[in-house]
Amino acid sequence: MLRGRTRIREVLSVKPVRGKVTAVHFRPAPQSKAGFFVPKRLGNAVERNLAKRRMREIYRQMKDNFPQGEIIFRVKKKAEWNELCKDFGSCAKRLTRRCD
Repeated sequence: MLRGRTRIREVLSVKPVRGKVTAVHFRPAPQSKAGFFVPKRLGNAVERNLAKRRMREIYRQMKDNFPQGEIIFRVKKKAEWNELCKDFGSCAKRLTRRCD
């Protein structure tokens, strides 16, 4: 888990890779850490927590596709499981290309 206000601000200051429903901020680091942000406009606490759980699980399954570093995932709008999976996959490809 990515923790600490200053570290999170540093990662958020990097230009994100944007998908249809997510934005991914990435900063190279020796150890991989991830953070998951869901805005309050997305819905009540139950819906926001569901979105975070989905993102965590998708990241866990696709962890090897992302480059090593500090990553913050932000959801821009409500999305179903399949849509999030596609978005994470395309963002992972673009991040890998950006890092090479």
